[in-house]
Amino acid sequence: MWAGMMSDEAPICSTDITISIEEQAHEQLVGLVESVTFGAEGLHYRRLDVAQQLTRFNQPVFFHALLDEQLIGAYVIDKRDLRLFDKNITGYYRGVLAVHEEYQRRGIGKSLTTTAMQWMARQSSESAAMSYGCIDNDNARSLQLLRAMGAVEVAGLSIYMTYKQWPKMLESVQRLDNLSPTQWHALQTTTTNDYQLQDITLSKLPAYILKDAQGVVICARAAVTRFSIRHMGAIARWCTRLFVTPFAVARRRFNPEQFSYVSFSDVSIRTGSEKLWPQFVSSIMCEYQCHFAAVYVDPQSHLFAQLQNSGMLSRWIHSSKADISILMHTVTGSEELDRLVNSAAAVNVWPVDS
Repeated sequence: MWAGMMSDEAPICSTDITISIEEQAHEQLVGLVESVTFGAEGLHYRRLDVAQQLTRFNQPVFFHALLDEQLIGAYVIDKRDLRLFDKNITGYYRGVLAVHEEYQRRGIGKSLTTTAMQWMARQSSESAAMSYGCIDNDNARSLQLLRAMGAVEVAGLSIYMTYKQWPKMLESVQRLDNLSPTQWHALQTTTTNDYQLQDITLSKLPAYILKDAQGVVICARAAVTRFSIRHMGAIARWCTRLFVTPFAVARRRFNPEQFSYVSFSDVSIRTGSEKLWPQFVSSIMCEYQCHFAAVYVDPQSHLFAQLQNSGMLSRWIHSSKADISILMHTVTGSEELDRLVNSAAAVNVWPVDS
């Protein structure tokens, strides 16, 4: 998820910094990203297994900030296929922005962002294109700076979390790999009908389906994300003390230094089958040996309403308040973005690198 560490305080002389644009990641990139603490007020964390997370991108471009031979900053942009109001357009997902902690607040992040915006404009001079990022709502500095650069908030995402102490495998859940676009489209149910903005990029992640006599009931893609928690906000600390600390099994399974969860995307649930979602999630968690799972979902969408109907306590546990803002910026073709903002339509994009 985009970290957005940008500031003009005590800038380094621009002649000392070289920004390169590459199709391959710099050999120091993984080490740099894993050394940086991300987050804002609610949660501070460091990413783990960054190399694996980078494989989830579709067509990444790497912007490297180099000081002599040292990589001190990097920005990853991923080219995506978006569907906006029945029109296919190019999307650029603003992925990981990382600046070495010794060089933060010195204008490097802003230089990387400016270079990336200029590059995207050159790539999309003759067709409509949008860039977008997913920003934590408590990351006020990033939100303010992106808005000042012309980004517009088009929707929000709620982090729909699930915890299973003892996940169990449902035998009818199947894993499918290397699906073609036609095969994946055939698996989708009516869940996606209300999306006016949708990421339709064919994912590299494995797909999982649950079927019955009538066909596909649930389908989704899944990946495991791992990070090290450095600091938790007041709500997270309260939940840990209430639901984890008193229980020995929960304490053994919650390791802040090696926290992992299953992240679901491209979720589709057949209407009337919502009660099967917890069993489906449990099966995937069992396969990956995780006890936490998350869906990043627009709280205005039909999918969010389905998830709220999936369990007895869902409406009490999961708020319809968005945790993450989706900010889009017009690269070319402003009419599409204006229409999206004015429509207040449901969207289906998510943090690709989550």
